[in-house]
Amino acid sequence: MLDLKHLRTKPTKNKTYDDIITVTGIFTENYRSVVDIQKKYCKDNYRFDYRFITDEEWAKAKTSNEFAFYGGNTIKTQLVIDKIKEYWGQLLLVCDADVVFLKRTEDILRELLGEQDMVFLRERGDSNNPFEKTPLNINIGFVLMRCNERSLRYWELVQERTKSKHGWDQEEANLVLIDEPDIISWSLLPKVFLNGGDINKSNVRQQFICTGCGTVAKRNKLEKDEYLNQIRLMAIGERNTWFDGKPIE
Repeated sequence: MLDLKHLRTKPTKNKTYDDIITVTGIFTENYRSVVDIQKKYCKDNYRFDYRFITDEEWAKAKTSNEFAFYGGNTIKTQLVIDKIKEYWGQLLLVCDADVVFLKRTEDILRELLGEQDMVFLRERGDSNNPFEKTPLNINIGFVLMRCNERSLRYWELVQERTKSKHGWDQEEANLVLIDEPDIISWSLLPKVFLNGGDINKSNVRQQFICTGCGTVAKRNKLEKDEYLNQIRLMAIGERNTWFDGKPIE
């Protein structure tokens, strides 16, 4: 049984939700192979409902900034809003395309969500990194949520602020909860759910997911799909050495 003392909970009125968790996100042709890995090796009975956009559409959404979600980009938040409405009263897992499931995740995610509205992936707090403006350490690349009035209003507000401030959706997802702390009930996932850059040979076999952290893959001169496949093999014990050749602890 997990220690849930760290969770913030606030009861919700509607407790009737669909038995199947729907996984959604956005991918382009360049990410088709990693989405295929995610689906193929998922150990739970999730329903996948991703939205495909062309590379041209994605290029138009980008700005001149290095990070793709600066510049008021609302493609992702619009997807979440659309899917909340489509799967009203159900559970939605918003997931970046470059995430691989290393173990069964459904039971632990349901337990961690409890009766809250959302549970978010934990971002690394690094005030020196301009791409990590996340004062509450909220990462929106992996979020389990209830499709209800509170979740809808939250994402609509994140979208409105991202657009009006010409900002970054993930930063606004943090700031909304600072400015309106009662808009939803929420918590952060524990450290058995980590960004790819935080996974190493000492913790890879404890992790439930891995994100395709670009810096780690690039450092090892691997494409995202190859990197995620190797992490998956390490996690299940079919590969016993880390990328540096040292034994996995």
